[in-house]
Amino acid sequence: MDEPENIRNIAIAAHVDHGKCIAGDARVALADGTVVEAAELHRRVRADGEPVDRDGEAFAPRDDLEVVSLDRATGETTAEPLAAATRREATEPLVRVRTSDGHVLETTPEHRHMVLTDTGVMEFE
Repeated sequence: MDEPENIRNIAIAAHVDHGKCIAGDARVALADGTVVEAAELHRRVRADGEPVDRDGEAFAPRDDLEVVSLDRATGETTAEPLAAATRREATEPLVRVRTSDGHVLETTPEHRHMVLTDTGVMEFE
């Protein structure tokens, strides 16, 4: 998109050891400015990455792949290394979040959804 002020940001927040489970068609912002679907990101990392779990579906990138992350202390976006890309089948229905401008994001139920506002970061269960 050529107009950054029109981009709506949705953040998936979870403890550092927990996955941020999103649907495969969810868009992930990379630090280099590109945006890819989660399933495509997993395919890329799996092709060149190192397995990090017994199931063979979590892979750590071998290169310095960075994603856009939220610094909760400052509310600023930062570039952070991608720890792993994981693919799992959902065991329960996904939660569908629709923004006021019609964008949709699906996540697993246990993850919080954050909205950036003019006054700071608000966290929702």
